Amino acid sequence: MKIVRTSQRLATSLACISMLYPVHSLHAQQPGAKAQAAVTILDVALAADAKLHGQLVNAQGATIANRTVTVLSGNQRIATITTNADGRFAVGSLRGGIYQLVSGQTASVLRVWAPGTAPPSASTSVLLTTGGKLARGQGLPPVKTWLVNPYFMAGVVALAVGIPVLVHNANKDSGS
Repeated sequence: MKIVRTSQRLATSLACISMLYPVHSLHAQQPGAKAQAAVTILDVALAADAKLHGQLVNAQGATIANRTVTVLSGNQRIATITTNADGRFAVGSLRGGIYQLVSGQTASVLRVWAPGTAPPSASTSVLLTTGGKLARGQGLPPVKTWLVNPYFMAGVVALAVGIPVLVHNANKDSGS
């Protein structure tokens, strides 16, 4: 009878502990894992001379001079240019389509519109920001860092088993 009562208490304790921990955070991506982020495609209108104008800046907004910017269409390299002293660049002879701008670890996907065909929301130049850390706000809460630690979980299980056993033995000793 005491074994049944102890098992019920153990099951109740584990159920209460599991209710305190949000299940959706168990499914969150672990740090260091590759994220599949949603890609934002920017609409950019080409200038009247069919050039794509842009500027390369760092995370603080300071311009980056003499940095290489590569324009890709699919896997094909269309152009490689270097920014000027103001961090500005211009790529000529482009047609409307999807392009990717790459500079170092920074990449941006663009939907380039031919002159006169761009929607009103399209910008006339590209601002490419490089450097700086990306903060997505998905850091592990302190409780989760404990719960994913196997040694902590082994300790919790040991306590969940040990405490009822100690209570049982204490009740058995006091009754004699």
